[in-house]
Amino acid sequence: LDRYPRLNWVCAETGLGWLGYVLEACDHEWERRHLWTEGVLTRPSELFKRQMYVAVWFERHGIESRYDVGIDKIMWETDFPHNTSTYPDSWKAVERVLERVPDDERQLILWQNAVKLYGLHISQ
Repeated sequence: LDRYPRLNWVCAETGLGWLGYVLEACDHEWERRHLWTEGVLTRPSELFKRQMYVAVWFERHGIESRYDVGIDKIMWETDFPHNTSTYPDSWKAVERVLERVPDDERQLILWQNAVKLYGLHISQ
């Protein structure tokens, strides 16, 4: 990603709860083995926060780690038509997962982050 700073990557169908740990572990290894990672100039968690996005759809636990990942890097998905989909009760899932999330952050997760990432034009 250092070589392609305008490239954005979306981790769809992955959930969120695991990501804080993985980013911390990657940073730990990057710091310890920096001499072995020639050409990787940026800490992995910084690369993620700069160029990557993650989708969430059922994890109440995962949403608690939103600040570790970056609230502007999280998007809502339903995972339809897969078995783990929240359909046909997707709005119930939104309420359950985001019940303790402030409204401004909720709007980012539900639609504003996707609008920004994909360059969509929304008329109000």
